Amino acid sequence: MIDILKDIVKHTHGLGFLDLVKITGDSNETAIDSMAEDRSVILQGSFHKPQAEMSGTFGMPQMGKLDIHLKCPEYKDKAANTEHNSFVVRTDNGNLIFTFGDQASHGGEFTFATDVKGTLNKGWSWPVGQVLQILKLSDSAKVMLHFSNEGAMMVSVDSGLGKYQYIIPAQAQ
Repeated sequence: MIDILKDIVKHTHGLGFLDLVKITGDSNETAIDSMAEDRSVILQGSFHKPQAEMSGTFGMPQMGKLDIHLKCPEYKDKAANTEHNSFVVRTDNGNLIFTFGDQASHGGEFTFATDVKGTLNKGWSWPVGQVLQILKLSDSAKVMLHFSNEGAMMVSVDSGLGKYQYIIPAQAQ
């Protein structure tokens, strides 16, 4: 159970913007839902195996206190730093291009991935801080990015114990 609680804290409170968690569990599945207070990120997750100790529907407030208890020796994060608050994603000839800043700033663009399918051309903007915090989870998990030209980004994180899906609504430029 302690590993499950640590996994929940790491993938919610540990990011710095998901402080309340809703757990819904039964004999088939244990699901996790959360949303940032400013609605910039929505999390939908589930564990690979149902957690019998987590049956029913309940909230987990005070994730900070749980984090402190889990770090106690008896039970035996880095903040994002960037000069740009948002970035734009587009596709060009099968390349996924990320653009930070504009021509008047020290921003730039780079190819994040090649051989991508689909088109992103609406100029949606995404929050750098939240996305970086989620991507840092890739140190110990498998992470996949998904974009919609209709204005949603999803970051899927598989920790080995559970799968978390962070849904990030786009911001208009």
